[in-house]
Amino acid sequence: MPGPTLAFGKHSSGEFLHISRAANGNNCHCTCPECDLPLIARTNHMTPHFAHRTAVGSGTKGCGTTGQMTALHTFARDLFLRGGRVQLPAISQDGHRVVGPMEVELTDVRTEQRFDGYQPDVIFSASGKPLLMEIAVTHTVPAAKAGLIRRQRIEAFEIDLELDCVPGNFSAEAVENHVRLQAPRHWIYNERLENRLHSLYHLDAVRARGQLTLEKSKALAELYDRLAKVRKVPAPSLAAKKASVWQWLIDTHPSFEGYFRTSADDWRAFVLLECLNGLGLPLSRIVTRLKGAEHLHAELAGVDCSSSESAEAGLPAFGVEACVFTFLSILEKRGAVVCLPGGIWRLLVELPSQQALPFGPVPARPTRSEYVAKRREKLEASLQRIAAKLCPADRDEFESGMEAWWTRALEGRSTPLDIIATGNYRWERLNQQLATIEEALNSDTPDLSESLGLPMSEAMAAHAARAEIVERGKGLLRGEKLRARALQKFDTEIAAIWLGTRASRKGLSPLEFAMASDSGLRISLEELEQRLVNKNRIPVIQEELRIWVEKKFGIKGLRFIQRGNDGLPDRRTPLQCCYDEVSLAKMQELTTLWV
Repeated sequence: MPGPTLAFGKHSSGEFLHISRAANGNNCHCTCPECDLPLIARTNHMTPHFAHRTAVGSGTKGCGTTGQMTALHTFARDLFLRGGRVQLPAISQDGHRVVGPMEVELTDVRTEQRFDGYQPDVIFSASGKPLLMEIAVTHTVPAAKAGLIRRQRIEAFEIDLELDCVPGNFSAEAVENHVRLQAPRHWIYNERLENRLHSLYHLDAVRARGQLTLEKSKALAELYDRLAKVRKVPAPSLAAKKASVWQWLIDTHPSFEGYFRTSADDWRAFVLLECLNGLGLPLSRIVTRLKGAEHLHAELAGVDCSSSESAEAGLPAFGVEACVFTFLSILEKRGAVVCLPGGIWRLLVELPSQQALPFGPVPARPTRSEYVAKRREKLEASLQRIAAKLCPADRDEFESGMEAWWTRALEGRSTPLDIIATGNYRWERLNQQLATIEEALNSDTPDLSESLGLPMSEAMAAHAARAEIVERGKGLLRGEKLRARALQKFDTEIAAIWLGTRASRKGLSPLEFAMASDSGLRISLEELEQRLVNKNRIPVIQEELRIWVEKKFGIKGLRFIQRGNDGLPDRRTPLQCCYDEVSLAKMQELTTLWV
């Protein structure tokens, strides 16, 4: 049923009022959000709604559009400012549920905070991390804003509202329930999904070719090697256009040339010019267009292999999709493209004209030897900065051992000199690892877990000892955070039981699990929020355990649940540790394992 023309009015207090909360007639004290003329509330109508007073004339027929959109947007934003709960979107990818739907409690809610280049509708905290919320009534989040959010790696989602989603015959509770829980919503950026996509598709995760034991792997490796040696076919239609996009084609990441009939510059230029302009395309459609334009070796692109067979052959499990995804993710980091909800990749930058460049021919690209020399120079500068941060004894050890380091294998059989000469993704990773070491040497809380075999043993030992102290302090803080939330949710006795019970999770209690890592704290807090304890039901739950144990194990089982257990806090009995449905199931499991 379509909603009424005016479901919202602007109250004299300044807030936007839904008709379900307004006083009937002229006593509503509301004006039109668009024209600011007085309204009358018709709450006794079959479909309650606001209407302009008769005396104001007939020039108000269009006030059910823009003003109501603004009112609905502000109403929803103010609703979340009061705190409460909100439903986060679910995500499925390739038939796999990556993120399930989940309700979270809003804390530290703000609306006027600007980030670098944009301002979200609402920012709040949930489960210890910030979340951005966008509320769409007429316009969804534009691609440029989505690109800024994704580059800053802040989790954000959008709620899609429509004018007819909260009609006047809804109660106030139904309106709030729709906005908080039921309206369609989707993620703009979700870290868990991004990590899954990168683990599946990104070429950095592809291992070197191993020993070929599977027949499919042998056939795949032979076919790839044969096609990789085939001379690349030029794409005439792109010859005049590549000059205008050459700056987006330069990178040193592998592209697994055996999959392609054309050069990396050709197929990447095709993706930029033919697939990402306009509304953009999902990854699968981009690959389909590459096939249609004959940029791929059809016999290899059509091979169907399992992930284990591809890994053994040293090739990406998703083949061409992995090559294209890696290229797009590089462009996204450079601010050239963005991945919109639904997996649609779209261009963010305005490509130059396809005509000849006004400032003359494109400068010649550096030669291979010039690239190698620049990489060597950059690496030596990083090593010099690291040496300068060491104490004299460590610096002597570092400088005397560096000659041997240049020819020492770091990854498989690759030495630093090999990595410099190749200049592929291993070179990028080596740069990142050296930068991490520099940061660690600058920090009071260092992490030198990846030393790359650099000769600086005393510095490593000193930094590792300090890092252990810092990590121990972080663990205590995580434990205190979980303990405070448990005491807030339960009383002291039940909180102590829940925090110390080791009936599952490989012998770790929720408190120990939270102290071990940030992810452990996050998971423990999520589990805690799902627990609901009713003190009046505790005797009933304990009786249910007693009856179940006696029926299943007899007198032996009854003795067990009444005896102190080392896996429970303060050597409590399993019977004492039953206080809700979850704990009942855990104590039944404990009894089954031990009786």
